[in-house]
Amino acid sequence: MGHRLHVRLRIADDSLRDDDGLRVLPFGEASASNLLLNFAPTDRLALAARAATGLSIVLGYPLAFKGLYNAFKGLCQSLSAYLPSRAATLAAATAADSAHTPVVLFLLGLSTALSLAVTDIAVPVGISGAVLGAAIIYIFPALIDGASRAPRTAHPSSGAGPTSRGQGPAALAEGSSRTTRRRVWATPLSLLLLPLGSLLAIVGTYVTLR
Repeated sequence: MGHRLHVRLRIADDSLRDDDGLRVLPFGEASASNLLLNFAPTDRLALAARAATGLSIVLGYPLAFKGLYNAFKGLCQSLSAYLPSRAATLAAATAADSAHTPVVLFLLGLSTALSLAVTDIAVPVGISGAVLGAAIIYIFPALIDGASRAPRTAHPSSGAGPTSRGQGPAALAEGSSRTTRRRVWATPLSLLLLPLGSLLAIVGTYVTLR
């Protein structure tokens, strides 16, 4: 039993040595963010793990890119009403069928340029973890709480006759909608969690880029 255990430990120890026989430490402050790069190039298990990781990226990239494509088009449509005239026209044009190929090429070029410029995987992972983690834990729950507590927009059942203070139903509904949007941010929970979540996202991003 002891001999068998010694052989297993010896195999594991030899697998963590590079071509020069030096011991490889796959963890620690001096290790690469991509843990697979810390193993020896001749390590068969690490080589198999690299191949499996590459295969998962190739097969999963179309699914992730589809989400990016839909989010980009939706964001352009949402922001088109708040952009200057030229930018608004360009943003609104992304919804056309003729813009499918240019949008795909633009997003592919942008993602490829970012992957070539950012060689350390810890940077995008750290920034996304800081921003999305703070948003999911602090910001989104506060906004959901504010939206659930906000009063509903009143819809008058009568015709277009005048209402209180001489306002028509359309003006009353518009004012109520503005009040609803304001109160989403004005709940006690939002006033506590929104600044905290924003601060943690900024601190996490700063620590990642430091």
